Amino acid sequence: MSKVKPNFLEVSPSVCEGALRMVPDWAYLGRIRTPAVWENSKSGERITLFPQLFEDLLVLGVDRKIDPQTARSILELLRADAPRFHRLRDFVLREVPEGSSERTVQIQITEFWADLFEVFDLELVYHYEVRLYDGGDAVCTCWESEKLAGKGWCRHIKALHQALREILSPDVERLPYHLPLWEVEEVSQVAKLVESIGGLYRVMLRKEPSAEIYSRRREESKDPMLGVEFEIPVGAHREFSLLKRAISLLKEKGVILSYERDASVSGGEIKLKPFPATLEECLEKGRFLKALRGLGNRCFEDETFAGLHVHINMWPYSGFSRGWIMEKLYPIVHLFEKRFNLALLFGRGFNHYARKRKRARGNAARYGWINYESLPYTVEVRLGCAKKGDPVKILLTALLLQRAFWARLEGTFRVPSVNASREKILSAFSSLLSEEERKYIVPLLEEALIDSPQKRD
Repeated sequence: MSKVKPNFLEVSPSVCEGALRMVPDWAYLGRIRTPAVWENSKSGERITLFPQLFEDLLVLGVDRKIDPQTARSILELLRADAPRFHRLRDFVLREVPEGSSERTVQIQITEFWADLFEVFDLELVYHYEVRLYDGGDAVCTCWESEKLAGKGWCRHIKALHQALREILSPDVERLPYHLPLWEVEEVSQVAKLVESIGGLYRVMLRKEPSAEIYSRRREESKDPMLGVEFEIPVGAHREFSLLKRAISLLKEKGVILSYERDASVSGGEIKLKPFPATLEECLEKGRFLKALRGLGNRCFEDETFAGLHVHINMWPYSGFSRGWIMEKLYPIVHLFEKRFNLALLFGRGFNHYARKRKRARGNAARYGWINYESLPYTVEVRLGCAKKGDPVKILLTALLLQRAFWARLEGTFRVPSVNASREKILSAFSSLLSEEERKYIVPLLEEALIDSPQKRD
């Protein structure tokens, strides 16, 4: 049998700060060799990782405490191998099935990576390969496994199963830490999903934060939520006094969460109480903002830079890095830039405070029309215009983006190409919506959708 090489991962120094690469360390640990020593390419420091089984949870043990950014960098590189860790956990937790070989054998595990093992039969002096599959199934290259045809385990699989139960026992002296803790308010379906992906994340309950801070109250929800920031351009007209009195009353009633000073506009900024991302709420809040703008109409006459910004809750995905989220959402943002007249949806085109993706880099990153700087809490949609934009239309577009963003991160939304037909693009986004939502949102998309990609600027 040919040697089976472990799946080592490598990343260039340009990918992340203090880029890490996985290098082989073939020192024996009992009867198993470890493929899990990481080296910092800049400092030369090494981190040892190894799977450990805590009850029914498989985690990566670490030899020393590391900062969260390094932990996430490592997990990003291991993400593609998560299903393999899942198979390893299922195999170790499974009981030996009926019909398995009654014979026992002494083996040495010579090479492995999560779901692929090379074992050496000390009696026959021969190497065999054992591969793990979903649900804890396993197949060996020996004749006995072929004879059993999946109705039980051969002696090599049985020996491997017993050896792994011992080897994966927690070694708190050598590997006292693990990667990482992913804290949630309650163990939701999303949390269970994250935990189940190979056990790379461990879900723990945490107490509800008591701080009455707007961003935290809005952004740490596990449910689809939206938050609105409505800027008032001018605070000098007589109507502004009437508007402020209305704001105070609405704040007392809990409709408005806060009214704060904003350095970019003289009239300040209204922040609505966070609300569920539903059609009914978007229609209600949009009509409310229209009425509020009408009450202080002259305050909105002079300029178009004041924004109506919508925050989309991203807290359920806070265990993932900003870079990974940006990469996943890029096709959606790119499609909107190329195939939609965004001014029809938001009341204005790209500008200094709401820039096209490629012009929002470095220090200007927070001015992107889709702003990722507020992650891991929210993604901010900044293109809405407080003066010319239709608040209902802006919120309905944000609702669609919320559906698309979450579906994309959960792997259930395939984004059409920028060269796709109108019908294919409309069908893809329509599939994310309920029948009632389609009645309101699809006509907006049909109006704004252009026939061919816009030329590069």
